[in-house]
Amino acid sequence: MGQSLSTLRWRRSARSLQELAARPAAIRDLSPNLSCEILISALENVAKYTSAKNQDITLVVVGGIINTIFLRSRPETHDVDFFNDNLPPATLRCLSKAAKSAFKRNRILGRGWLNNHVVLFVPSHIRRILLDEALEQHEVVFQAPGLTLLAAPWEFLFCTKLHRLSGRGVSTATSYDQEDAVHYLEKYISLQSTAAVAQGTVRFWFGQYLLDWTTETEELLPGKRSNHSDVPSFNCASSFTVLVEMNLYVMGINRRLITLQSTATGSVRPTQVYGGSQSFNAINPLRILGR
Repeated sequence: MGQSLSTLRWRRSARSLQELAARPAAIRDLSPNLSCEILISALENVAKYTSAKNQDITLVVVGGIINTIFLRSRPETHDVDFFNDNLPPATLRCLSKAAKSAFKRNRILGRGWLNNHVVLFVPSHIRRILLDEALEQHEVVFQAPGLTLLAAPWEFLFCTKLHRLSGRGVSTATSYDQEDAVHYLEKYISLQSTAAVAQGTVRFWFGQYLLDWTTETEELLPGKRSNHSDVPSFNCASSFTVLVEMNLYVMGINRRLITLQSTATGSVRPTQVYGGSQSFNAINPLRILGR
């Protein structure tokens, strides 16, 4: 019996998604360290390819790509993790070919350098919320004719870090998680032109994104009181102690008063995390595989 055109189209779309999905074992073995320069060059190659095919693709990104080429808070990352469920099959196929083309130009990237692994862990209705919020936020991580990368909502990124720091992640918290949380909350506060974020608001975000709110999570917000009653700190075993200006009832950041005190000897480098996506492993413990 012949197969319907719709079935064939669905299978082609599925293959395109599979090609763009991260391959955890391969990424673990290769563990490429991709600098800002390498990433920008690769993304420019993707943009040239998609533009030549008359495609103008917008992706929402999470993880180390934001820290490496937008915030410049890390020297390198391992991949580019994205999602956008509105992309039609033809666009996904074009993007997959563009990623392969960029890899052929620079093998350092690794085969899974551009992937949508995040779709395995965040349900489709949450991704739709995140897509709408990212489009409204419009924080451009990278842009060239044919390709635009937008940062996922800062409040979402902040919550995933807190979730991981609370011990809910499948992997332990890393040396840069606290610093990332501070950067993400700082960006949110700056964008909203507000002085603080109520703890109740953070808890609402957790519920919206289906992240578990626990006693450990709550303890991360006020932290243990320091010698200065108005400056508590995040309380987590980490290479950094992140001191943030707060008061008794609200959590906020004064950008001029952020202090990062390194308690580790030597430099702190990002480390590879199972699954290839650094920030997004914060929500892996949800194990939400529903689409």
